[in-house]
Amino acid sequence: MEAKSKMPRRSTVDRSHKISSRDVELLRAAIREGWPWVQHEGETYRSIPLDDKLQILIAHLSGVFTLACGFPADPHPSDDTIASLRKALRADLKKAEKQWGHLVPEEERWHSDDLRARNPSWGPREIY
Repeated sequence: MEAKSKMPRRSTVDRSHKISSRDVELLRAAIREGWPWVQHEGETYRSIPLDDKLQILIAHLSGVFTLACGFPADPHPSDDTIASLRKALRADLKKAEKQWGHLVPEEERWHSDDLRARNPSWGPREIY
């Protein structure tokens, strides 16, 4: 009887907060459609067609606040994550800013540190 060789154990890594190529493509498509800038167009509120994680990412990329950024328990991207996404989406962001940026004036834009802030009683926000 042959002894069965044991398969090496796979390590499990929490990938719930990683940015996938699918996430990048969803962000690219949303940016090309004018999100999050067009949510401020007119008097009717429009919901961004992205999940909470991607809404938070697009807010950090554009400086335009999205409702998902206000949820106190959700993790936010690190400056390194934002920098790599900006590099990947540079052309799309530049074109969208030119086309849609006027909808949210520069003085009303948010900085990533402001978006990450939350009540100190909650402790530090999880960053990925």
